[in-house]
Amino acid sequence: IGTGGFVCAPTILAARLLKIPCLLHEQNAYPGLTNRLLAPICSAVMTNFSEVGTYLNSKARVIETGLPIRGSILTLSKKEAMESFGLDENKKTLLVTGGSRGAKSINDAMIGVLEKLLKYENLQIIFATGKDNYEEVLSQVENLSLSEEERKRLILKSYLHDMPHALVASDVVLSRAGATFIAEMTTLALPGILVPYPFASENHQMYNAKAIVQAGGAELIEDSELNPSKLEEKLIPFLSDEVYYHGKKTALEKMAHKDVLEKIRQVVMETKI
Repeated sequence: IGTGGFVCAPTILAARLLKIPCLLHEQNAYPGLTNRLLAPICSAVMTNFSEVGTYLNSKARVIETGLPIRGSILTLSKKEAMESFGLDENKKTLLVTGGSRGAKSINDAMIGVLEKLLKYENLQIIFATGKDNYEEVLSQVENLSLSEEERKRLILKSYLHDMPHALVASDVVLSRAGATFIAEMTTLALPGILVPYPFASENHQMYNAKAIVQAGGAELIEDSELNPSKLEEKLIPFLSDEVYYHGKKTALEKMAHKDVLEKIRQVVMETKI
């Protein structure tokens, strides 16, 4: 089973020369170059997004299985997850993350709207800044005009060592649009705002985000257009309009893939040797 990337190509080609059946798995909405080239000579291409087939050779057999995610996300209770952060179960939780290294554009926009957001007494925020940006963001937060009560509703982290707990504890997300995060986001039906990383290979995060937006599960802000005003405009409806919020949540529930590992197992077992 190949999952893309240049190192995958010689392995798949060698297997085909030896008449060993090959499968591919494409996690993004827009398939990478290697998978696009290899798709016609493989038994099937398993996908996370239904859109993938439109970018592949017509000879490719496409099967939508979904992308495997961390098992703890499926078993962790919301109560346990919230307790791990000391969160209030009666408040709505916003998770802000720019990925493992953080995202300065997201951090800067958040600093510009934090005072307004924390005026919503029913809101609490988990804000992961990235290790390189933590001290800068911490200094900026300390200079904001926030009450002691408002500061208690803001959890600032340099890095989330247990992302499953953060995801399960949350109700709304502001994040990049990597395939794994989106798979977890749809599984948990967490609506929110996606800010695709602009330098991802072949702009695949933009395709991922657009797929979720077109399905009705999120809003999109391009990195170059992200600012406090735009973020406030897009984010407030998720916090203040329950009909809007639940509409997005329902759309994600319809997109979610169930029994992903079993579906992949079935494809493998049905592939003829």
